[in-house]
Amino acid sequence: MKPEDVCILVVDDEPMILEILNDLFTAFQFQVDTAICGNEAWELVQQKSYNLVLTDIRMPSGDGIELTKKIKAHHPSHPSVLFMSGFSDLLNEEIYHIGAEGKFTKPFDAKAVRQAIQLCLLAPEAKWAQPFATPATPILNIEKRGASVALLESEKSVLFGRGGLFISHAFTPPERGSTVSFSIEIQKPNHVILKGLGLVRWIQKHGKSNIPPGLGIEIIHLAPAEAKVYHELFGKLIPFIPSVARVMNE
Repeated sequence: MKPEDVCILVVDDEPMILEILNDLFTAFQFQVDTAICGNEAWELVQQKSYNLVLTDIRMPSGDGIELTKKIKAHHPSHPSVLFMSGFSDLLNEEIYHIGAEGKFTKPFDAKAVRQAIQLCLLAPEAKWAQPFATPATPILNIEKRGASVALLESEKSVLFGRGGLFISHAFTPPERGSTVSFSIEIQKPNHVILKGLGLVRWIQKHGKSNIPPGLGIEIIHLAPAEAKVYHELFGKLIPFIPSVARVMNE
């Protein structure tokens, strides 16, 4: 996709932030619209097709969380949503569970935002086939096996999202941002083995109220055939990476 074909909606209640990002993304040759609150942004999303919504979280007249929920209820995978915020009170697992694909803390690095946008614009199969800058050698290998997706999820062994997984892991967790490998074997209805690499995005350290300890993992690599299967099975799910705590409360 050429930059001039990319349409981005930037949502923030600070006019200066809107002006800076409008100028920045225009310099990148993206098409840019702006909105000062979630309610205004939702009106625009219903009128126009966007590739990406970059939104602040805390705003009057409709915050970024409610905006994202509305967008994802309308269509889980399009547009992509990235959060930006000066606050850290929203947990990573909440961000990914409601469907956002990442978060930047203000002030943010323009290069990092551009790289994240470029990844968001790729189809999952293309994204997972991309070379990645993170260490290729995983520090942890996790294997899971189940008769079906339903059984894996009912046991809270693996929960599936369109961009990543919750995988139960009772041992000392790796640090957030670590590279891990996973192998998930599903026996029915068709025998499938999903082997790939992922980044640890959040950690559930202590199991409580039947919630097992585990890791929220964003997929960064799957072989093309496995990526196609994964997208066919889970591409219409709202959570980008599911949170077991949120699933238990819903």
